[in-house]
Amino acid sequence: PQFTDPCDNLMYTFTHVSGDLFPVGETTTVTWIATDDSGNSAECNFDVTVNGDCAPEVDLTPVYVGSPGTFTAGQTRDVVVRVRNLLSDPTQGTVQFFVPNNGGFTKAFDPALTTATVSSGSISVDNADWTVTVLGTGLLFKSTAPPIGGLSSSYVSIQVTADTPGISVNMQSTLSNGTGEDNNNANNSRIKILSVTN
Repeated sequence: PQFTDPCDNLMYTFTHVSGDLFPVGETTTVTWIATDDSGNSAECNFDVTVNGDCAPEVDLTPVYVGSPGTFTAGQTRDVVVRVRNLLSDPTQGTVQFFVPNNGGFTKAFDPALTTATVSSGSISVDNADWTVTVLGTGLLFKSTAPPIGGLSSSYVSIQVTADTPGISVNMQSTLSNGTGEDNNNANNSRIKILSVTN
């Protein structure tokens, strides 16, 4: 908008500026207000409507949640994988990630588990929203429902048992490329060091 004042300088306040992004399928009102040194003001409003259908904005990444990595032989601990959606749209379709086998450790998954123990205490987990397929090389996790909301997470607890004293391994969780309409494959893998004291 253009404002003119023959006598005074103008100060502007506004809700949006050139280059701002607007949501698809919605109408956004843009407001500009000009005020001069004498306190006179004028306001300009206009609507911006963005039509069309854009691909969802989803960026998933796995994160390990507060689970200690040091075990004694024979000890079982909950290792919680938080599947984070870093952007505003919910996931589309199935989300899946893979956790390979590690020599010296046994991994198990309980779909009925609702609470896991981590270093900071107990946290709620969403195991009922996931299925697991035991492969020869590891565990393949697939979401069943609901989608992971925008800027939200799903928590999956894996029970890990230390079998061999004196061993140290990398436990890796890797999201499948494009899973759940994930737009960024650069952050799809996370490693946690697991070790067993002698």
